[in-house]
Amino acid sequence: MKFADDRAHRFEVQETTANRLAEFRPDARAGMTCVFDPDDPDAVSIGLDTWVRLWNPHDPYGDGHVLAVCVELGAPGMSAALHSLKMARSDLGEFLCATAAETIRAPRRWTSDDADLTVEVEPPSRGHVRVTWTLRPWRGADGAWSACVRLDVEGGAELDQLGGEIHRLLHR
Repeated sequence: MKFADDRAHRFEVQETTANRLAEFRPDARAGMTCVFDPDDPDAVSIGLDTWVRLWNPHDPYGDGHVLAVCVELGAPGMSAALHSLKMARSDLGEFLCATAAETIRAPRRWTSDDADLTVEVEPPSRGHVRVTWTLRPWRGADGAWSACVRLDVEGGAELDQLGGEIHRLLHR
């Protein structure tokens, strides 16, 4: 899924140790190959100049409840990726769809099970909501880092479509 509209965006990288972009490596047990394929019909890609990508869902425990996915945030000249990010199978897609169906007056936040990914939806302005995606792995040997991308999307149909695409990715 690709959204053509990239009206407002912002990309930030905050590092607390080295002056370089770190990448959290996957757990060797996960067996994941995390190379984004733009032609993968199951991958979710949001934004053009600034983007969020989710792909390669994998059931690391074989229980059908927890999935590991690859997530990348990026802007021209830089990107931050997190592999084997664990989340409940239904949480993120349902959060976005529920938020699209409601009139929100205060920011709403979703956090992955291990707190490595946070998605915050701010109340609408001129029909659009600001969706902030923040990667903040805390177990890396290189120290802590965080990356943040902000995208504006339509508060109703476009946010619901995004939630549906993420739900489809996590339930394939």
